[in-house]
Amino acid sequence: MSEAGQLRTSIEDCILNGRTALGNAAGQCNPGASGSNLMDQDNNANQSGNAVPAGTGVPVIAPDPMTAATTITATFGNNAAAVLQDAGATLSWQRNADGTWQCVTANVPAEFIPNGCQ
Repeated sequence: MSEAGQLRTSIEDCILNGRTALGNAAGQCNPGASGSNLMDQDNNANQSGNAVPAGTGVPVIAPDPMTAATTITATFGNNAAAVLQDAGATLSWQRNADGTWQCVTANVPAEFIPNGCQ
């Protein structure tokens, strides 16, 4: 899901510049997550405290404060395929301590796994 992957650049910048706490205040990291109608809406505000439109959700960034091994996790919901919602499917981008990112899915049927993901 490109919405989750797009956050890697801003999160990488924040980690490299020592802004590891998520938020809008000076010295904090606002990765700029925007609402997607393919994600679960349980998290109806991004972690920087900005509200997102109804019927949309945003990826969850953990841990907070971020570390060299930060993960971006998107849970499928709303307008995503029913098979993804029913399975509680997720797509995660996991950052390794060396700064590389790996795409990992959970409960996603093979035909829905994007190229380059496991």
